[in-house]
Amino acid sequence: MELLDLPEDVLHVIVSYLRKKNALNLALTTKRLSGLALPRIAAVAECHAPADLRRLQKYLLSRRRSRAHCLRSLIVSPFTFYPDDDEYDPDDWLRSLGNAADNFQDFTQAPCLIADILVRCHNICHLDLERFQPCLRRDRRIGTALVAMTGLKRLSLGVLGDTVVSLLQSCQSGLTYLKLWYHDERGFQLQGEPKTFPVLLATLSHFRSLQSLELC
Repeated sequence: MELLDLPEDVLHVIVSYLRKKNALNLALTTKRLSGLALPRIAAVAECHAPADLRRLQKYLLSRRRSRAHCLRSLIVSPFTFYPDDDEYDPDDWLRSLGNAADNFQDFTQAPCLIADILVRCHNICHLDLERFQPCLRRDRRIGTALVAMTGLKRLSLGVLGDTVVSLLQSCQSGLTYLKLWYHDERGFQLQGEPKTFPVLLATLSHFRSLQSLELC
């Protein structure tokens, strides 16, 4: 039996394990597999620099052919908000600056790009955004998009306080994994934002399907 002899539902399961280049290679083989594999190219996205986020937004939201429906997992690391320079190593740069590194973070463009993506990408199952509350303050669409996601299962948010935690009570998804970063080792400031247990407990009671919780 050859691959194309398998039932359509079995092929869907097999292709669901592919991502990026592997999905692209399979899509280039036959027309039938192309239709199954092409959406997997954009299914998982990780941003570790401002340029990554700009390219992702352009790729997903291209007017000629939107790929927003394909995205299933989005990770936006803290490096996305630091200078976009190929000549330095991010880890060495942050170590050299210490706590002063947060003074160099730029939230003028990235939050708007993130909001553009989240508003259009309704099928996200996994979201990891370590600078969530500063982004939310810059673009409120991020919060609106988050609570509207119905298929979200894994959520990891960093640099937050009661404002964000209480916002999660409006989520329409049945989260199974939740990670909340209250503490930031570099002392990122939230301008006196409270971080209290009553708000956290009220929020957790909302997620009846939650299986795993991490608090940092």
